[in-house]
Amino acid sequence: MLYAESRDLLPVREIHGYRAASLTKLKGEVAIAAGTLEDQVRKGVEKAYRNDSTALYDRIFELCRVVDKGSQELNVPLYNGGLFLTAVDDEDTSEEAKHARFLARHKLPDRFLALGLDLMARDVDEKRGDLVFIDYKSLGVRQLGSIYEGLLEFKLRVATEKMAVVKGKKTEEVISYGEAKLKKLKVLTKGRGKDAEERTYSKGTVYLENDRRERKATGSYYTPDYIVKYIVENTVGPVLEEKFEALRPKLREAQKTLAKEREKALALRKAMGKSDDPEREAYLKTRAVVDELFNVKVLDPAMQGEFVPAFKCHKP
Repeated sequence: MLYAESRDLLPVREIHGYRAASLTKLKGEVAIAAGTLEDQVRKGVEKAYRNDSTALYDRIFELCRVVDKGSQELNVPLYNGGLFLTAVDDEDTSEEAKHARFLARHKLPDRFLALGLDLMARDVDEKRGDLVFIDYKSLGVRQLGSIYEGLLEFKLRVATEKMAVVKGKKTEEVISYGEAKLKKLKVLTKGRGKDAEERTYSKGTVYLENDRRERKATGSYYTPDYIVKYIVENTVGPVLEEKFEALRPKLREAQKTLAKEREKALALRKAMGKSDDPEREAYLKTRAVVDELFNVKVLDPAMQGEFVPAFKCHKP
């Protein structure tokens, strides 16, 4: 959402419409409460937000519903790709439905959600030393894909006993402290010298576990740009070329219509001081050509595992 709003893929500029419900507005409210200094954020958030209220979660949940189902009132089309799924049929047993039900039943308190949102929305400006909003507009699709892939490698765990962080074959691993001692594995430490202490998690502690097996099992690897370009040029390309060639005469007529409307508008402005929008008038007269031009349907069965910023293809 932060990416989509920063690139105007969602109508965040509509002050009296979508913006009032947007994540942009919400992150601004949190930033004001948190302040501009990193070491004062937690204090500011704790003062402004309670840990027994879920109002912020409800706002974000409703925003997900708007993106998923669309909203004529907020000028948002329907993006039902599953990423923002909020309501599911009782008979739906898919993983997406399972996750949607979980998120509908369990809510994060305002205080913790505000802290998390602020961490995602702002970072310290190295030159000024204060917190500024992250420019999500500058992120590329490939960077978003890499972030998505990276998140798949982590699982949230709750320690059922004392756990230890040890060095694995390719990355750090978390195993039971007793197992580490039994196998005489070296427990990694934090700090240096006399201040060094073992990296452990006590029973009940929540921690992140790096598990690359999930990414491999789901085949979630972002397709390289050169492969995407080759596929699109050799599949969609010929279809578009054929369509453009067939529509060429109609497109020339549409250009003539636009030119006439611009001449008409210019004459009216000279005579009366105002005129209708020539582009709009030309569009209304050539709408059938526009609809025919964009009447192209693409089915990509492999898209389900890809992240697409604005929309996802309907599943076959």
